[in-house]
Amino acid sequence: MAKLKKKNNTILIIVIVIAFFIFAQQQGFIGALVSLHSNSGFEDGLTGWTENLHTGSSIALDSTESHSGLNSVKLISDSTGSTTLGSDYISVTPGLPFTIGFWGKGENIVTGANPWDGFQLIGRFYSDTSGNFVENPVGCEECYCEGHCFDVLGFPEGNFDWTYIESSTTAVPSWANYYKIIGVGIHVDGSGTAWIDDVVIEMEVPEGTCGVTDVYYGWPGINQAIQIWVAGG
Repeated sequence: MAKLKKKNNTILIIVIVIAFFIFAQQQGFIGALVSLHSNSGFEDGLTGWTENLHTGSSIALDSTESHSGLNSVKLISDSTGSTTLGSDYISVTPGLPFTIGFWGKGENIVTGANPWDGFQLIGRFYSDTSGNFVENPVGCEECYCEGHCFDVLGFPEGNFDWTYIESSTTAVPSWANYYKIIGVGIHVDGSGTAWIDDVVIEMEVPEGTCGVTDVYYGWPGINQAIQIWVAGG
């Protein structure tokens, strides 16, 4: 019975995707910027994110504070380990324009001695979902840890209201097929209270392109949710 239900759910998802593509083509959608994470503003809680916690830290939705929408994520951390959210591997297309950034707010933020300490987002391109990547690639802006190339977007120490920071990465490398946010939050020897909202993971796709960027569990009755993007045609 369970197998039949799963099979029916899969068929329903395929039907939804096909129907959406037909509808999108008929409507002539135009718009090249595609959000690659279906819950970048935390309106669906922490769906699609993985928590990284240690003793003395906390991660929680905050409905009293946000850059936009109803929710942000509040993180409290001392200086004994990282308190962050991470993403799954996100499919990208080599050569297409790419943007990674986020909105943050901080109270009593303290950074550590290393470039990877403090309130920041750390992410990286990968060639596959097994963690493989190219070391010391051409155009690498931030190379730490024996030549491993990361996006490192960090805030200064102190107190600050909602502020946006963005990577200098401008396009998906020729060798990359995936991007992953290793952690957005307070890293390693950093400490303080931080809020995160509206994480920007965008790729500019050519008109006439459509696809599925991620599939995750969560729809009541269907038990799977789909993010679909379309860019004109």
